[in-house]
Amino acid sequence: MRVARIRESFKQGDTYRVWAIGDTHLGAVDADEDLLKQHIEEIKNDPNARIIFMGDVGDLIDWRDKRFHAGMWPERYVDAMHAEGGIPTETVAHALELFSPVRKKIWAWLSGNHERTIRNKFDREIGSEIAGQLGVEYLGYGGFVRVEWHRKTSSANGADIVTVFDVQHGWQGGRTSGAKINQLEKMLGESDADVVLRGHSHDRVAHIFPSLRISPSRIREWERVCAHTGSYKLGRVDTTQREESHDTWEATRGFRRKTESTMGPPIIEMTIGAHGEKLSSKRTDKSAIKYRVIL
Repeated sequence: MRVARIRESFKQGDTYRVWAIGDTHLGAVDADEDLLKQHIEEIKNDPNARIIFMGDVGDLIDWRDKRFHAGMWPERYVDAMHAEGGIPTETVAHALELFSPVRKKIWAWLSGNHERTIRNKFDREIGSEIAGQLGVEYLGYGGFVRVEWHRKTSSANGADIVTVFDVQHGWQGGRTSGAKINQLEKMLGESDADVVLRGHSHDRVAHIFPSLRISPSRIREWERVCAHTGSYKLGRVDTTQREESHDTWEATRGFRRKTESTMGPPIIEMTIGAHGEKLSSKRTDKSAIKYRVIL
């Protein structure tokens, strides 16, 4: 697995907000692009907002795919379907339009199962293309994001705190919310990461688990976070009379019906030095970060 190594600076009490954006499914007629644009604008205006992109940037389905139904594309993708490069090229251009204004805030970029379909059919890695043009770290289907936190007032080379994110697009599509969070909690026994993130399920589920960090000298409290990172794909199409209609993929596969309130990712807030402790320059202290999850 790949590791993205990120360096950030902080002063004690700073709060950073990590947006684990994924499953945007650009090009699907039921993708909420307006909400995605709204969230990107919020991130753009927040100096302490950061992004991990969790995969499935586009629906990436055209007329040759068994999942294709008439009426499932917005106009720009209908025009692109038979153009050179087709849907994949249009998806890359669309993603760059949306995410270029916040490229400096993106810690890492992942691909999902929809990108893998394009790789298998056309030998084209569009996740890598997007990440390369944005100038951000590319982790493929999954990997780790290692964030070194350095105090703004310190000239030391070593990090004061290190936070590790275990990120993967995921595979838990049709399970209930309880099963999904249970599976994530089990992963805490398999991973030493502070934060475990999974996409693919289109559910927005997150939980903070109090844990213990054991070292040779002492035992300290250690908060850990697990989350499924939601989606911008509504799973339904609101049609008007005599308008061409189709069944969404979610409808044919029995996904739970959702409302607009579940759209978008959980936001993971990280407040550094939240406990008021003096941070030692000689060690990393997991208890120095306080988490809050915004659903």
